[in-house]
Amino acid sequence: MGKNQGAIEIYVDPKNHQLLGAELLVEAAEHLAHLLNWIISEQLTIDEILEKPFYHPTLEEGLRTALKHAQRQLNAL
Repeated sequence: MGKNQGAIEIYVDPKNHQLLGAELLVEAAEHLAHLLNWIISEQLTIDEILEKPFYHPTLEEGLRTALKHAQRQLNAL
């Protein structure tokens, strides 16, 4: 889309590192919401999600950034 605007807040269980939910403030959020729904229903951990491919340039790269940030925070606990 050629835009670098918005925010993604993700929620992760600190015990098992599974993704619990997210807040999206981005254009085309319905696509990311659908993707996150799949991820949550599969009960994937942050590490497992980050092993998946993230194509460039895509909106999903913003999700990857949020996931990496959460991974760093969890590893610091």
